[in-house]
Amino acid sequence: MRRHGIALRRTATVLFVALAGVLSLGLYVVKHRVIELEGRLTEINRGIARDQQAIHVLRAEWSYLNEPARLRDLASRHLGMAPASGGQFGALLALPARLAPEEEKP
Repeated sequence: MRRHGIALRRTATVLFVALAGVLSLGLYVVKHRVIELEGRLTEINRGIARDQQAIHVLRAEWSYLNEPARLRDLASRHLGMAPASGGQFGALLALPARLAPEEEKP
């Protein structure tokens, strides 16, 4: 009976040491995977910051390019356009009378 108890203790000790080794290996693998993922996260965050900066610059350019005074100047210089004057608008009575529907036409 005494031998059986010693053998059981040795077997339990070997199993616990093996389990500790497997858990240590698993922890090592998980640790390195986490380090790799943290590196990727840092890279992605840097990319997001670069993109946000680029968007900021593009919005500033868009604001400048769509400035009404600038567009008015470009339209007058390159297209010969000018703001509409009151004389360019016609009267409502100057429009032709409403045409008859298709089926009433001869």
